[in-house]
Amino acid sequence: MQAAAFRVTGRVQGVWMRKYTREAALKNGAKGYVENMPDGSVAGWAMCDAEGLSHFEAFLHEGSPGARVETVEMEPMTDT
Repeated sequence: MQAAAFRVTGRVQGVWMRKYTREAALKNGAKGYVENMPDGSVAGWAMCDAEGLSHFEAFLHEGSPGARVETVEMEPMTDT
């Protein structure tokens, strides 16, 4: 299993981004969370196999139908 923290900026709040992100995570077998941040971004973390995480990251670059994604930051997380 692999895990990564993510942050998506752009027009990503008020366009169902959290809902679509959750659906993309479930479709790829990921567990985690997603939340709207005070700065207007959407952030969270996801954990799944490497292939699922790669597909999930691809979704983040696309976003929900109403989103306009500007940047996607993915930071690998490790167990301590």
